[in-house]
Amino acid sequence: MWSDAECESLGEKQIMEKAAKVAESATGIDPEGLLKLCHSPEVLELIKHHARYARQNTVHVTPTALYNGCKVADFNSAWTFEDWAQFLQNP
Repeated sequence: MWSDAECESLGEKQIMEKAAKVAESATGIDPEGLLKLCHSPEVLELIKHHARYARQNTVHVTPTALYNGCKVADFNSAWTFEDWAQFLQNP
């Protein structure tokens, strides 16, 4: 779903809409509300902050995850929503 072949002809807006639909199917979150939140100045500033922090800690590609500023060594790109929920409850 997220391969170069699947996304190369999509613009940023289309990719964000696609991601919002995935979030809706996985969590039930309202895609329009998520998109609005993602474009808010506060969230954009947080994303920039976390991207800078990750780069200074040699995180340049995905999948890499940080939790409380530390790399998650056993993170797996195949984690489901339930896997993330379990991890966040018991890091």
